[in-house]
Amino acid sequence: MLAVSLPCLAQEARDAGYTRSYTIHADGAWLAPGKVISPAFVTLRDGVISQVSAAPPKEQKGMFGFGGSKPKVLRVKGILAPGVVDAWSALAGSGVNGDRHAVPQRRMIDELVLHSADYLDQSQMARVVETRNQGVAATYLSFPKGGMQRGIGIAASFNAADLLHPEESTFLEIALVGPPIEVEMALAEFRALFENAQEWRESWDTYDEKLEKHEKDLEKYEKDFDEYLKKKKEAAAAEEKGQAAKDKKDEKDEKDELKMPKRPKEPSAPRPETARDDILAVMDGKMGVRLEAFTVSAIRTALELQQEMGFSMVLVGATQAHRLAEELAAADVPVILSAGRMGNPDFPSETLLSRWSTLKEAGVKVALASGRSGADLLLAGGQLISAGANQTDVWHALTTIPAQILGIDQKFGSIGNGQSGSMILFEGSSPFDLSAPFRAHKPR
Repeated sequence: MLAVSLPCLAQEARDAGYTRSYTIHADGAWLAPGKVISPAFVTLRDGVISQVSAAPPKEQKGMFGFGGSKPKVLRVKGILAPGVVDAWSALAGSGVNGDRHAVPQRRMIDELVLHSADYLDQSQMARVVETRNQGVAATYLSFPKGGMQRGIGIAASFNAADLLHPEESTFLEIALVGPPIEVEMALAEFRALFENAQEWRESWDTYDEKLEKHEKDLEKYEKDFDEYLKKKKEAAAAEEKGQAAKDKKDEKDEKDELKMPKRPKEPSAPRPETARDDILAVMDGKMGVRLEAFTVSAIRTALELQQEMGFSMVLVGATQAHRLAEELAAADVPVILSAGRMGNPDFPSETLLSRWSTLKEAGVKVALASGRSGADLLLAGGQLISAGANQTDVWHALTTIPAQILGIDQKFGSIGNGQSGSMILFEGSSPFDLSAPFRAHKPR
């Protein structure tokens, strides 16, 4: 786990509306895949976990050991577990299904409503509440409609009023879906974006050379201009003293000598563009690419482009990704599968379990997400386990792995100091046991 600044996270939590401090005493806790404690005492301050232990928290002493305080203890029945991280969700900000825009004008964070007083889309709010009640602590917001360039998506959590709360992690979204000819055209356009950005960056080298030459020309100009002023003064002084005029040739030479030098023009710098800046951010590793593709041909071509350009990529959807499992593992490209698509109608033998197993055996990092279907992730995970998947692996694919893929694992995906207080509480044998009570814990 990455180092976390707890005061910073606490401030973010307060901004999101969390203000209380208390301890949850549960029968146990799944801290992370394969790591369980029993009993469990989880202390939250301002919506962030500040302490986790198997023993009751000690009283916090004040200055010089006086005036201590102890958080209120809430006794609950069941096992605590970290909230689910949905790395590919059908949830989207209000108003994102409208007109199509190019990448520079389409950023999911601009679509989010951050204040409840401004939130008018009641159906959207209901979907957010439903998502939270299913145990989701963080999600990824993308543009469900649009062209090949869908915009800049963002990871999000939820505030105390059940509104979307943006995280810092962003991705450039590219869609390679549709008929083969459209996918081929989209790939060509995608490649052109990188090539144009590279050419623009190289143009700065030429600009620097022109600027260096301009500085030298400017120095020469200043010397020539001083010389021009000097000669002009001498000519004026000679005229005042009434010196005889020179012959025509001398007059012509004098005029040439007194011609004012022309100031060199400063070269223009290459113009920045938002769309290009986004691609450069991708090329510099400051932003990843989420590429939605399903067929072998689209995925293979995307892999070739990724290796050629050297950017960080996450493969989304990827129905046929298992056929390129070894290549994906070698390229260290994680895959996000839709838990709602248990089977492939075109290839009945290629179930979610078989595709999942092939990818995992090859060493590909795989996350399970709700996808465009908006599937209940715990229910879908339980179905996958019933089909033969390992429970710990499935839990890993719903929590820590998607948090890592989204770059938010310092706050989500496990229970520990500095992590989000959004958790789930289950009373059965696991979160996938639908026969026992289950509820989501939302920080206060």
